[in-house]
Amino acid sequence: MPRVRQVAFFPNSWRRNPYLDLLEAGLREVGVGVHPTEVDRPFLRWASLHRAEIEVLHFHWLDYLYRCASYREAFICVLKFGIQLANAKRLGYRIVWTMHNLYPHERRYPHLDHWVRRLMLHYADTVLVHCRAGKAILSERFGREHGVFVAPLGNYIGVYPDTVAATDARERLGLPQDKVVLLFLGYLRAYKGLEQLVQSLQGIRDPDLVLVVAGKALDDGFADHLNRMTKSDLRISLRIGWIPDEEVPLYYHAADVAVCPFEQVLTSSSVMLALSLGCPVVVPALGCIPELVNSDVGVLYNPDDAHGLKDALAQCSTLDLARMGQNALSTAASYGWRETARTVLKAYTRDQ
Repeated sequence: MPRVRQVAFFPNSWRRNPYLDLLEAGLREVGVGVHPTEVDRPFLRWASLHRAEIEVLHFHWLDYLYRCASYREAFICVLKFGIQLANAKRLGYRIVWTMHNLYPHERRYPHLDHWVRRLMLHYADTVLVHCRAGKAILSERFGREHGVFVAPLGNYIGVYPDTVAATDARERLGLPQDKVVLLFLGYLRAYKGLEQLVQSLQGIRDPDLVLVVAGKALDDGFADHLNRMTKSDLRISLRIGWIPDEEVPLYYHAADVAVCPFEQVLTSSSVMLALSLGCPVVVPALGCIPELVNSDVGVLYNPDDAHGLKDALAQCSTLDLARMGQNALSTAASYGWRETARTVLKAYTRDQ
């Protein structure tokens, strides 16, 4: 088995999600360093200069490569990327791609989304996915079956400062102590199913269910729409704005259940974060989620059922949520980054 000393992540600067930092730390534990790459794509000159010190180019999210104002500009960016991949192969780099999601959540150029993935799969020596469902999708959609490795998403335990108790958290956030608190935390974006979440709660008469929706809106129009939807329902607290890292545990400890009502998803860091902070989840049976969540840690619903989310929310008043929270933390703890890094290392050194 060839030894790998240094890899480069692309993109390397996109570190808002702690995933890359945690994977880098895990790789360090198994003897692999991540080069402090100063660029977010393998430009021809960069690839030539660093060949002696880097063996593997590890690609993650691809849509950043062609986020452009026009289709023409995006098309040119994709063409250049193809040239860069071909050059990297010519120089002897090993190319690895982690398919975090099949396509971007918000698709401006669907044709290019598909094309750039075909391009990556053509040049990639191996591909990483986070679950068996991802492996099946690669086979069904792209016919890729060789060189595919399943490396589950690791947990986020200890990533955020975690010192507040549930009662204190509710007091600080001004939430009632005697209600079942549902939480959505993250960027407020249409694909995350927030409209359906609000409508589902409004279809439940239970006065003991309250909902907190907190996070930054990337679209002022969508934020205004949510405000109009929720202003007459006193059970819904809409908190629009950036949530600092130090306040993330505060929200999860104040909540009884985290709700992630995705309309489409393969891998979800949001679900793993909730479990890592001991919070049960209400989630759709999509992508990797059913391989992570069972009835001990959350409620799975059928996203094709018009009443699926509503019925799942209604169950929350009848469940032993404290026990489920303990199970959630135990489940998250079983997904360690060292184990993930060992599988990633196999993808760096093997073909199948």
